[in-house]
Amino acid sequence: MYATLYASLGSLARRQDEVQGLVALPQLLVTFSFYIIYLGVFAPESTATIILSFVPFFSPTMMLARLALGTVTWWQIAISAALMLVVTYILTLLSARLYRYGILMYGQRPSIRTLLSRSQKE
Repeated sequence: MYATLYASLGSLARRQDEVQGLVALPQLLVTFSFYIIYLGVFAPESTATIILSFVPFFSPTMMLARLALGTVTWWQIAISAALMLVVTYILTLLSARLYRYGILMYGQRPSIRTLLSRSQKE
């Protein structure tokens, strides 16, 4: 999931020094997910921990912390994995579209409207 985010944002960079600014948001998500692991360790049954373990950007760390503590049921793991797969699939489709417009269209900047339109053949 994070790899598709980094790949899609990296395809939008024209120069190497632009990459750092583009990947700031995924890097913040990764950093924040490692910081909130303390919440999972010290309060594994809290409502915030349970909810964050289902959010796909935080479930890799939160669900593993809860799993290590033995506070997870099988259906919670299945739902978390299914949500992660769905979000990864959606991000892969978005990344393919960003790559196509960012790289293959000779460096033209795609607008949000262009990315969301389905009128063009894929």
